[in-house]
Amino acid sequence: MGGFFNELRRRHVVRVGLAYLVIAWLVLQVANILTPLLGIPLWVNKAILLLLLLGFPLALFLAWAFELTPEGVKRTDALDEAQPQRRPISTGRKLDFVIIAGLAVALGYFAWGRYFGGPPQTADQANAGTPTLAVLPFANLSADKSQDYFADGLSEELLDKLANLKGLQVAGRTSSFYFKGKNEDLRVIGEKLGVENLLEGSVRKSGDQLRITAQLINAKTGYHLWSETYDRALDDIFTIQDDISKSVANALSVALGVGDLGRIEGGTRNVAAYDSYLKALKPPNAAQSMTLFREQLDSLEQAVRLDPSYALAWVAISSVCRLALNYDDPGNAADWRKRADDALDRARALAPNAMQVLAESAITAADRGSWEDAERTFGKAIALHGDAQVAQNYGAFLELAGKPRKAVEYLIEARRSEPLDPSVAVALGLDYAASGMTGEALAEFERGIHLGGSPNNLTGFELMTAMATGDRDEIQRRIDAFKKINDITASIHVAMRPFLDKPQEGIAELKRLYAKPENAVPIQRLVISVWAAYFGDPDLALAAIKDMFSGGASYSTTSLFWQPVFHDMRERPGFKEFVRERGLVDYWRQYGWGDFCHPVGDNDFECS
Repeated sequence: MGGFFNELRRRHVVRVGLAYLVIAWLVLQVANILTPLLGIPLWVNKAILLLLLLGFPLALFLAWAFELTPEGVKRTDALDEAQPQRRPISTGRKLDFVIIAGLAVALGYFAWGRYFGGPPQTADQANAGTPTLAVLPFANLSADKSQDYFADGLSEELLDKLANLKGLQVAGRTSSFYFKGKNEDLRVIGEKLGVENLLEGSVRKSGDQLRITAQLINAKTGYHLWSETYDRALDDIFTIQDDISKSVANALSVALGVGDLGRIEGGTRNVAAYDSYLKALKPPNAAQSMTLFREQLDSLEQAVRLDPSYALAWVAISSVCRLALNYDDPGNAADWRKRADDALDRARALAPNAMQVLAESAITAADRGSWEDAERTFGKAIALHGDAQVAQNYGAFLELAGKPRKAVEYLIEARRSEPLDPSVAVALGLDYAASGMTGEALAEFERGIHLGGSPNNLTGFELMTAMATGDRDEIQRRIDAFKKINDITASIHVAMRPFLDKPQEGIAELKRLYAKPENAVPIQRLVISVWAAYFGDPDLALAAIKDMFSGGASYSTTSLFWQPVFHDMRERPGFKEFVRERGLVDYWRQYGWGDFCHPVGDNDFECS
């Protein structure tokens, strides 16, 4: 064996192998840099790699068989009569072979990982060097200022299309739209959103004609990277969106992959239907009310009349109907549920794997007490769309299921994607509060208000959190804020102010309000329950909650049971029976117990 290694060294095979691997590595590095800059497809890199791999054994063979001499290339003799007697291979020579073997393994591992899948990357590795982008709301330059919603919708559709591009990270819609109408420096916007590039533009609509301008800007330098103007007929709006998406992707050197971008799953190509859908999108600070819900439904139903295959509009109808359950007379609950279920069935038939359809399906399952089905549906959504896209919805589900500590992890991820979305601040604040992190909870609620979140919801959550601290001045200040809010629960909150130091009288007043038919709306029952818990009557609190659900309340109120103010209520025997009837106990036994309840023996449990 020593003679063979000596012969390899004499014929310079080791030296050739080392040189080949170093040169091959350099060629691959140059190819990786130049191919995206020149727009060369990825398969060219793979072809170069395969040629280099095939050339490695050929180079070794040629080094063995031939030798470069002053007289030219000659065949190497099998034995050189002048060669000294062969000696065993030295330690230094062994090191040569270790190095060449190591380099060969490294090149193969690099090839496997870089071009053929290889071991999975961590999130930080996968995102390193990935271009980042925020789509700012396009300005409406039309004479009719009521067309703002159309410019907003164009921005949102562009955002959705760009978010589906592999190799591009896009900031969420709500965070980007936070800057609508604000004359903020682009560098500041880029820093707040954590992105390198900004897409902005304008829309001028005149009759059936559109002029759309779009420009891509480096957020750090303010320099324009790309700009374009589109003069098109209104019927061509979706082609315009595709053109802009592709242009931005090319400007950022993002590989689009094979085939056309296509349209978002569950979307529409009917401009009029799309127009009606946009009208239904409420602003973030709109107070939830039956008036708002009916206005939204009018626009959404117009959208599905124009395009019955518009799955996302059907999902929106389902969501609005379920929210309406909490604000309408209990006698109408059956009708609202049927409308919600029918709309969701239509959406499922049209686009069963769309993220919005899966999320609404999971929420509906939880609403019906089928928590295990909801968990499995979210698992499917995560498998198809990834944790980041499903984070907010799944975090809200965990909040409902009494797992706020785990929910915080997902909602922090959602906040990274949507740093300026008030609904994320609301959900995260509730989970912080349930986890005993009062300061962090109040900070999130204040952040939500600052971002333009619904004032009636956020003020109510701040009040509930203040109740857990026992800070009378803070509670009073939150009650006073309801004097300026037009909400069906405001009168109950304000009515409790004189009884802050008189809990027994406060309970008596609550029972009087509880008996009035005009306070039978589920959301009003919930407020009565909160005050009953605060004043120290957990039985009245539990009775109001049970009445709320018998009146048709939706799943969304379940998350409030885990707030600190309901601690005593959770210890009541009736609460155990209530959560068992809701299906939570079976879910906990299969997927892990929540933060407030734990098993006792084989068949019992307790909550605190």
